[in-house]
Amino acid sequence: MIDRRPKFSLCVVLLLAGIISLSAQELSTRQEVAVFKVYNAAGNVPEEVIASLSEMVRATVVKMGRFDVIGYSQSISSGDLDSFIARLKEYKEAAAEIPEEVLMGHEAFTEADFRRLLGSFMVIVPQLSLFELERTRAGYKSYLRLDVTVYNVADDSVESQFSIEADGASKTRTEALTEALDMVPTFLEYELRKAFVVRTTVLEVEGGEIYLEFGRNMGLQVGDEFVLLLADISPLGRERVRESGLLLVKEVQEDYSVAIPLYAARRPTVGDQLQEVPRVGVEVLPYLNYVVSPQSAERDENVASFGVRATVSRGFFDFRPTVGFEFPFRMWALVAMIFDYIPIQTYVGAEITNWYLGRLQIAPTLVVGAGGLFPLEEEERDEGFLVMTHFGGKAFLSLSYLVSRDVKLTVEPGFSLWFGLADEALGDLIDVARTYYGPSFSLAVTFKQ
Repeated sequence: MIDRRPKFSLCVVLLLAGIISLSAQELSTRQEVAVFKVYNAAGNVPEEVIASLSEMVRATVVKMGRFDVIGYSQSISSGDLDSFIARLKEYKEAAAEIPEEVLMGHEAFTEADFRRLLGSFMVIVPQLSLFELERTRAGYKSYLRLDVTVYNVADDSVESQFSIEADGASKTRTEALTEALDMVPTFLEYELRKAFVVRTTVLEVEGGEIYLEFGRNMGLQVGDEFVLLLADISPLGRERVRESGLLLVKEVQEDYSVAIPLYAARRPTVGDQLQEVPRVGVEVLPYLNYVVSPQSAERDENVASFGVRATVSRGFFDFRPTVGFEFPFRMWALVAMIFDYIPIQTYVGAEITNWYLGRLQIAPTLVVGAGGLFPLEEEERDEGFLVMTHFGGKAFLSLSYLVSRDVKLTVEPGFSLWFGLADEALGDLIDVARTYYGPSFSLAVTFKQ
């Protein structure tokens, strides 16, 4: 009779090891977060601005989808923050009886409010520290700075402190203010995602797709990225956790997501630990472009350009919107600069689709736009372009190679066509508005923000 006990024992050991490994995985959970009203430390700020900013902060935290949010009508100043934290610690550690009303600086909390604060995981305390809204020659410009403190009630510690600065400019007071306020949610969410990083695990591997635990229930979106974490032993014999791969989320369901590996030291397996890479959700690409015009045999029509393009990456996967500007230079550009103007072209468009082959990304892209002369003199700058000089666009194939987690090298062969809008009003600068077209080629470095 064959003795099967050693094999049975080995199976038990392997099973226990697997259970221990899975139980050691760190998974994020939904937590209760208290959000205070924005405290006005900037002085003479209209109450509607404070109310709008407070609602914007609360709505941003709710929209993140990874918290149960409690909104408070009270506000806490930075000067009262230390005493507020000390009072929380006092009642939490001593388990003392909470009075019917607790005074904190200029605000009063009911017993129920304070008990709920003690039961919260985190407390978010925003303060408007600077606010400016002034008239300019062209209209209005605004500026604000929002200071945010995130206090960890569970650990009795300050989890994060950061500031968000935003500005706006427009012809009307309301539009200038709205432009500044609209910048706040994007950067607030980014900073909070850095403070509350999602940690998850691999549920299943099927072909080239990796199924992750969590989806919309933890605020994940397509375009999000996760690093693969693997534990090993260092040369000094110490246990360590290293980033060994990068996954890109392509599909999000209610309680799970599907990702593809961009690179990995080894094939991901069920139970592997993953950690979110918080990003603003934009890829910024400074580039050099050169257009070879067939007109060059008659006169120098080749055009070199320096430009910057930004592509929205969070919330998009195949189709991704893009916007950019570039400064085209040839002989007529130097002439224009003598007259105190800079030629500039702006455009909008999209990556029509995206193919990912490991570190290599291929994106057919189409953009359209217009060009003109931007005045260097401040008096004339408020008027914008002196006159439109071009309209057109370009089509190109963006080929990017991921050299690190945050940087890609990019080349873009394509074709450019910019129609000139010659106008007698240009006078000596009329050559600036000549049509140019031809094959183009760009070299760029892409930074994932």
